[in-house]
Amino acid sequence: MIDAHCHISIPKFNNESNPLLNLIPDFKKELEFVIDSAASPIDAKISLDLTEKHKGFIFSTLGLHPVDALELNDKKIENYIEFIKENKDKIIGIGEVGLDYHYHKQDAEIKRSKEIFLQFIELAKEFNLPLVLHLRKAEEDGFKMVVDNDVKKVMFHFFSGKKDLAMEIVNEGYYISIPVIMLKSKTMKKVVKAIPLENLLTETDSPWASPFDEPFNKPTNIKYEIEKISELKNLDKEIVEKQITENAKKLFGMNF
Repeated sequence: MIDAHCHISIPKFNNESNPLLNLIPDFKKELEFVIDSAASPIDAKISLDLTEKHKGFIFSTLGLHPVDALELNDKKIENYIEFIKENKDKIIGIGEVGLDYHYHKQDAEIKRSKEIFLQFIELAKEFNLPLVLHLRKAEEDGFKMVVDNDVKKVMFHFFSGKKDLAMEIVNEGYYISIPVIMLKSKTMKKVVKAIPLENLLTETDSPWASPFDEPFNKPTNIKYEIEKISELKNLDKEIVEKQITENAKKLFGMNF
């Protein structure tokens, strides 16, 4: 059982220290590994420290959340990309990166977002690393950009698009990551039923997006998602769990 996308590296959650940090020993009891997504320069340094401290359990992808990206000037983005290049051998992917039309609606914002996104697309291609996408209300545009730029390895993080687009995505050989909050989403359940198990990943996006009445989401909630996927696909939990773990290893080049 794996969590393909969580945020253990964020320093604060709800103005308190990130509660996930103290629970890592508990996560190790239930999960084979987790992938921490560092979405800012501050998170990136913490994430690399975590992967060093918890080798073989926490893996890192380094990226720049599209909302944060517009707060940085060209020089700061250039410096951050250089930092990623210097640490490319310590990471397994680039992301999360992408587009966010929930917060960015103006033409100038969208144009700038696409320019920054393209820099990270090129970075992923340069080092042959998977690209982890954040596409909020921007699924179609993001999909077109990765296809047009001939990106080979892509994970659509927290996919909330429609079933038809999901089928286009898997036809390109890409992966769709469904968050545990799918337990409360009819649209996400339809996507899970429609797409092949071989293209599916599980994630929490913790500490956000819990489907339960709890202070924060956590990677161990993946077990409830596995149960629901098994039910939707009429498959044994062991089969689902094994295949999704193999999917993550294949996408991110994990040889163990």
